[in-house]
Amino acid sequence: MKLSAFLLCWLFASLAIAQPAPPRIAHAALADVNGTLFIVAKDDEHGYELWKIEPGASQPALVKDIFPGPRGSYPSSLTRFGNLLLFVANDGASGLELWRSDGTAAGTQRVKDIQLGAGDSLPNSFTELGGVVYFVADDGHHGFELWKTQGTAESTALVADLVAGPVGSIPRELVRVGDKLFFSAYDLAAGRELWVTDGTASGTRRVKDIRPGPEDSSPEQLTEMNGLLFFVARDGKHGLELWKSDGTEAGTVLVKDIYAGTDSAQPRYLTKAAGLLFFAATDGKSAFELWKSDGTALGTSLVKDIHAGPGSSVPTLLTNVDETLFFAATDRVHGVELWKSDGTAAGTVLVKDINPGAGHSVPRQLTKAGGRLVFAADGENGTQLWQSDGTSAGTVPLVDWRPAIALSNPRELVASQGKLFAIAEDGAGATFLHSIVLGSSPARTGMHAHGVSAGPSLPERAGVVPWRTFAQVKVQRVDGRSVPEFSPALAALDQKTVTVEGFMFPLDDHDTHALFILSAVAPECDIHMPGGPEAVIEVHAARPLAYSDEPITVVGKLSVLKREPSGIFYRLTAAVPAK
Repeated sequence: MKLSAFLLCWLFASLAIAQPAPPRIAHAALADVNGTLFIVAKDDEHGYELWKIEPGASQPALVKDIFPGPRGSYPSSLTRFGNLLLFVANDGASGLELWRSDGTAAGTQRVKDIQLGAGDSLPNSFTELGGVVYFVADDGHHGFELWKTQGTAESTALVADLVAGPVGSIPRELVRVGDKLFFSAYDLAAGRELWVTDGTASGTRRVKDIRPGPEDSSPEQLTEMNGLLFFVARDGKHGLELWKSDGTEAGTVLVKDIYAGTDSAQPRYLTKAAGLLFFAATDGKSAFELWKSDGTALGTSLVKDIHAGPGSSVPTLLTNVDETLFFAATDRVHGVELWKSDGTAAGTVLVKDINPGAGHSVPRQLTKAGGRLVFAADGENGTQLWQSDGTSAGTVPLVDWRPAIALSNPRELVASQGKLFAIAEDGAGATFLHSIVLGSSPARTGMHAHGVSAGPSLPERAGVVPWRTFAQVKVQRVDGRSVPEFSPALAALDQKTVTVEGFMFPLDDHDTHALFILSAVAPECDIHMPGGPEAVIEVHAARPLAYSDEPITVVGKLSVLKREPSGIFYRLTAAVPAK
């Protein structure tokens, strides 16, 4: 697989923007269940396991050592289900299977070994409907199909075998609309199309063969609004356009051919707010801009050409906060900044120029918390967590990040117990869980760093370039491109032989690797880059190196890259293991 595919997770953060990309998909690392915050973390004795922070507690507590020892069970897909947490974990005997927890060790149990033995059923896409959680899994006989559970072994069952045999229909994008569950799935007769279920085998049916015959219409971005399902698909006559469905064949129709003919409007980031559906699209006249729809062709229109002319404002991270739409975009004057919209051109405005002028603050991790928007952005004081009430004056740093506790790459923002919890790195590259008290007004408040690392840290060692040195970089926008500006100490390392230590992120499934990524923190999954471009190095080894879960130390020639098209900042060539 090409390296560029693995850079998408942080390419937007490095501002190498070309066109909108599909929303990013990743497992949840934090989840709130009735005031108890569940987290995935590791310490010196345990690998990645399930931990919790209860109200009033200052430190996390291990819930259960599911896979004893340093390897860990790697819990993922943390999902609240009533008073329980559903998740996926590997106990070392049953593979990656469905688990549940009430926050106690005794109450943390495997729900069912869906694929018997050591095989992985890989449950995913948990979606609740009517007190039942639906998900996708592979039992080893039917392939990936639709399943359901109420948190017990007896209630965990296959809903319908849509494609007989081990291939499966591979359901995707489960979405609740009223008393129905919509999803996309594949069958031999119609390809990948829109399906619906009431939870029974007889009530699971294809809604419509949108692209007649075995070719796929590939429904995606399934989104509920006003009791209807909206989604993006192609019927073979039009390009990728906006559709809607009420669950019947007759009621599944094209909303509007935004980019007339066979060309594609490529609607992205479908988000409901203020009774409207917002999304980014192009009609061929304007580039990717903000659009809206009330579900009718007449009511589907461009909201505003934010980046007037041929350029694109690339609206992304569309987020509804009390029926106000917030998003990140860029116009002709400012870089990528925070915007908001009420669905009118006049009401679509820049909230605040956080990184003044043409610089980019790159708002990200947009999250509703305490009746306001909280997000991460890059300002004059570096990366901070911000909050906004939709006004410029009310858009301020959430906390005073003093140099002693300066953090980078905040992510996985979750509101719980009157606090905002976030995972972020400190100046030495160690990853921790942090909490910030959410006050009633937009004022700077205090921060607390919890004791359990959400990712392993690497101690600084003599003769090894520390990761805090690689973090000494700023990004500027020059002639429409993102150009890193390195500190003098960092620039001086260019073309020098250096020693670095980090975690291997392989780019293929081989046992040895001549090309891989070295990262400051251990990857939490095998498809998402564990940090931004300042926290990874592209390594070209002199000879293939065996994969290792443990940190490795290598020596090679460092290139500090100023205009690398792929967006990386650092490359190490002729690398060999350090002696």
